[in-house]
Amino acid sequence: MSKLAHIIEILERMEKKQNEFFSELRAMNKNWESATEQWVDSLEVQKILGISRRTLYRIRVEKILSFKRIRGRYYYFTPDIFKIKDHYLK
Repeated sequence: MSKLAHIIEILERMEKKQNEFFSELRAMNKNWESATEQWVDSLEVQKILGISRRTLYRIRVEKILSFKRIRGRYYYFTPDIFKIKDHYLK
């Protein structure tokens, strides 16, 4: 095998690995987007924001954070949580 053929073979393998890497990266990005647009319960919000249950209650009463109440439990939309975190908890 000539040196040129060997270099071409190496480049083709590198290209294949690169394509596989970017395919995995795109799949991870899709998973991340779907994971960040979900509803989480009060305990998760408290962990994310580092706040107490009472503080979360005040945030909910003051309508700073949108929520849904389902069967007595409160759920919060993840993108809204991170907006609050960026705005209030710098």
